[in-house]
Amino acid sequence: MRALERCYGWHQTREGGNHTIYEKDGEDMPIPVPRHREITVFVLKSIARTLGVSLADFLETLRNS
Repeated sequence: MRALERCYGWHQTREGGNHTIYEKDGEDMPIPVPRHREITVFVLKSIARTLGVSLADFLETLRNS
């Protein structure tokens, strides 16, 4: 998820079993991103909510990164 790093300032801190964990200074909750070929809409909504942006804005950022 390059968009998390480039556009939102999050950085990868570790890798769990099937997830990559991203954290950002000043944020309490890390973002776990599943390492699958396809990520469900529900997971994308959760990531967008954690980032504090709308799903549409997050998807646009993903398309442009």
